[in-house]
Amino acid sequence: MQTSDVMWIQPAMNVIAGTDRETYNAMDRDNGWHVCVTDGSNDIEWVYDAMGGGQDGIMEYMALLYDVPASMGVTKYAPGDPLDGYTFLNRPDILNSAEQIGVAAEDLLAMVLVHEFRHRTGGDEDAAFATDEAWSLGRHDDAGQKLFKLSKYIQPREAMQDAERFPDGR
Repeated sequence: MQTSDVMWIQPAMNVIAGTDRETYNAMDRDNGWHVCVTDGSNDIEWVYDAMGGGQDGIMEYMALLYDVPASMGVTKYAPGDPLDGYTFLNRPDILNSAEQIGVAAEDLLAMVLVHEFRHRTGGDEDAAFATDEAWSLGRHDDAGQKLFKLSKYIQPREAMQDAERFPDGR
């Protein structure tokens, strides 16, 4: 994994290493996975240039401006797309959500990384939610139970948002 913020990501990776060494090793070895930590729209302005500017650049930038603030994480997985393999994390949302449910930020970030890595490896939303739920329950602690409940709460809401945004079933 390559990241724009090792200092923030590393504690979550340590949580993953302590709970699921196999997933941690796969994530750590994946040099094609770019994890971008965002605090606001200024953190993704580079996307316009990465897409070659023009119409493609502005469309991708606008899509991320829509998606990232509404999610804890967004992973691009479109072979041939210059952003294939990029995950964008919404730090303010992760910090706020962790505080609201009463878990450490690195615990929630770990679950988000597990979820987004499942997307990175080709999983759809159902597979990603199943993966983060299994990981959360596998912790066998109070934080894991809270993370599991959060995932169960988020999943139907995300499905409804996707259905509204993509009525053709994208």
